[in-house]
Amino acid sequence: MRFFLRLTLLLTMLLNASWALAVDISVNFTATIKETTCAMTVSALNGANISGDSASENYFLDIPAMGVSDITNKTSKTEASFKLLPINCNNYISSMSMTIGGKHSDYTDTLLVNDSSVTGGANYIGVGFKRLNDDDSLRFKVDGTTSINWTRNDIANGFDITGIVRQTTSSHNMEPGTVQTKAIFVFTYN
Repeated sequence: MRFFLRLTLLLTMLLNASWALAVDISVNFTATIKETTCAMTVSALNGANISGDSASENYFLDIPAMGVSDITNKTSKTEASFKLLPINCNNYISSMSMTIGGKHSDYTDTLLVNDSSVTGGANYIGVGFKRLNDDDSLRFKVDGTTSINWTRNDIANGFDITGIVRQTTSSHNMEPGTVQTKAIFVFTYN
């Protein structure tokens, strides 16, 4: 979430001899503070498991254990869905977009790969995101710069997203193990 803070500092000084003799100094300070546009809530959909909270700004999406064949066949075991919903907006939101960033695969910019500190981590397996019920070919880029525009309905009712586990490249066989990655969602409001 982006927070905007604009401070305007007004200083008035007169350069004359009587100013140098003055005991009191007057400084006029005017600050305009713009509140955050909205707070963002995250909630699980379709039996997914989400933990974390808005206070820490960290949420965890747990996708249950699966086999390599589940990833190859893109079964429902490789997916978990959640909803992003803006609340407590302090003014009218005319448009909204988001970017998703993180350490993405060298083979595709639509899948995040394992954190390098994970012991026994999987290889050639990544986590991506798409709109709920969209085809895999419509996965979002996770390069941190590609904007994903929200519709008016998304702004009013929430943006439904599915996290998916997929093979990063067909050039290498998947190596099973733990998959742990971090996605950074950044929201821009107008």
